[in-house]
Amino acid sequence: MVGAPLCQGTGKVLQFSRDTKGGEWTPGSELLGEQNGSYFGSILSTVDLDRDGNMDLILIGAPLFHTPLNGGRVYICPINLPGTTMICTKTLHGQTGEVSGHFGASMSEIGDISGDGQTDVAIGAPMENDNHGALYIFHGEKGGLSPQYRQRIVGSQFPSRLHYFGQAVSGGTDLTRDGLPDIAVGAQGQVLLLR
Repeated sequence: MVGAPLCQGTGKVLQFSRDTKGGEWTPGSELLGEQNGSYFGSILSTVDLDRDGNMDLILIGAPLFHTPLNGGRVYICPINLPGTTMICTKTLHGQTGEVSGHFGASMSEIGDISGDGQTDVAIGAPMENDNHGALYIFHGEKGGLSPQYRQRIVGSQFPSRLHYFGQAVSGGTDLTRDGLPDIAVGAQGQVLLLR
C-alpha cells in the first residue's frame, strides 16, 4: 500500500502486489480521497486484529479532512485478496468540536491493552486542545475497530504543558517489562512513554 496525499487534490492510496516468485510489483486497486486538501493517504497503518500474523485492516489517515464538527478522519479498510477492489467500511474521528485537530496525523497498533484478545489502536490529533494535542485509544473488535474511542489523553494534562502531543505514536512493545504493551507518543521537543 502506498499513499499519495496530494494526488488529484483529494489524495490517493494504491495497492501493489507481486507474485509468489518475487517478480515485478504490479499496481492493483486504488482508493481516492473524498475531499480536496484532506491529505488522504498521508499516513497508513496496518492492523493484525487477532495477532495471527496476517494483516486484517489498513487504516488511512486524512488529517486535514474537515466538517463543521470535526477535523481529521481515519478510514478503516479491510484487507482483501490482491486484485480485488478495496472498500473502506467505516471511519473514525476525534472529539466533536475539534475542527482543526488533525486527527489521524499519526497512528499505530498498540497491542491488546484491553485484554480481550483483539489488537487496539492509538491515533494522534496533535492540533487539538489549542495545539496541546491529544491521543485517542480505539479498541479492536471482531472484524474491525470500535467506532467510539475508549480513551482520550490530552497533552495539557501533563505538568510540562506539552504542545503537539500525538504528532507521532508507536506502540505494542513492552518497554517497561511489566507484561503490558507501552505507547511512545511524540510532542514538540519530547517523547512521552505511556505505561
